Amino acid sequence: MPLLDGPPARLLYFNPRVGTRADAMVVAYLHELRSGVVDEAARLGYALRSLGRPGRLGSGAFARVDGAIGIVYPGDPWHGAWRRLHRRIPCVDLMVGDGNALENYIGVDDAAGMGLLVDHLVARGHRRIAFFGLSGQAFTRERARGVVSALRRHRLPVKPAWIQGAELPRTARLIRPRVPEHLVLSYERIVLAMLSRWWDGLGPDKPTALCCETDRVAALAYRFAASRGLRLPEDLALTGYDDNAVVVGDSGYNILTTIRQDRRRLAALAVRMVHEIRMGQRPAHGQRISLAPELVVRRTTSPGAPAVAAKREAFLADCERLLARHLDEKEISRRLAGHFALETPYFLAKYRRLAGADFTHRVASLRLDRAAFELSQTRRSVTEIFHACGWRTHQAFCRAWKAKYGVTPQAWRERQAAR
Repeated sequence: MPLLDGPPARLLYFNPRVGTRADAMVVAYLHELRSGVVDEAARLGYALRSLGRPGRLGSGAFARVDGAIGIVYPGDPWHGAWRRLHRRIPCVDLMVGDGNALENYIGVDDAAGMGLLVDHLVARGHRRIAFFGLSGQAFTRERARGVVSALRRHRLPVKPAWIQGAELPRTARLIRPRVPEHLVLSYERIVLAMLSRWWDGLGPDKPTALCCETDRVAALAYRFAASRGLRLPEDLALTGYDDNAVVVGDSGYNILTTIRQDRRRLAALAVRMVHEIRMGQRPAHGQRISLAPELVVRRTTSPGAPAVAAKREAFLADCERLLARHLDEKEISRRLAGHFALETPYFLAKYRRLAGADFTHRVASLRLDRAAFELSQTRRSVTEIFHACGWRTHQAFCRAWKAKYGVTPQAWRERQAAR
């Protein structure tokens, strides 16, 4: 039941990367964050407004909100408008901050995460550990700082040439929203060229372990290492960060040792922080929470890491990708079973064993998330929406919807519109 009495307060979720052209890794990342925001906002009784078009941040349509959560990088052109909103209502920066003493921030302790990676590498016998980062963002600097701090804690050499934190050229700085596909390919070529130039510039003085700022960069470093005939982890141990859905080499799945972040929990905590500020339970500014991340050991640092775990992750990642693509199909379990060349009962049993949950529950949860978006953001009828989301009958859809939200879909939509 909602925790707020009276008319529901309005909460803005500002993420200009939602709805933009992105690969599967970014889509999964954004979905986890949004799901955490949606669930906690519903639990606390907030009316959620999502904004993915930066130009509307200062418009009247979003001036009447009572709190906001945003994923805004300091270099974004809408950063100034976001900061002005901070001065008017309770706002929380999610995952990305600019170091402002007055900002409210929820994220992960990036330096501690890199410390876990260095500790793991040292335990594996490595004494020559390097860092490669290139986004130029605050998290890159924080992760580099974490590597340096951990190396000093272990009394290992910190060589400036081994801590690579250069920024990309401005013309190909990052994979930003709406970047054309040819620039994404250009990004990969530039990263590989920078890796090559950096590695060759080290001369014979090479590290035996490389910590990359993200899984995306680590996947490219894996490709670079293969082109140089380096065996992983025998010749070079490699780590990423974020535990994203990247495919490494020809493995078909993520084999990177990396750092995992509980993004759903982080998003839920951001909603909770806005709520507590509104209720006077926290100061209005300067609130910062950094959660401890989790080390995930895989084959790029530990040849003994079990292949079974990697295959499990590959199976579940494939399931998520296929679910997103075929969510509107009535026979979705048969579709996925066919993809894996399994009979449907065997597929369902395998999914339950590996995921620890029923496949039908996962499908229902994703369909409800999609229906909530359609109900709040479009004018399509409830009938059109439940068909488009793959529900067999109107009764089944309404039953599942009411179990989660406590009201019928139409009543929920009317309540959203009234806000």
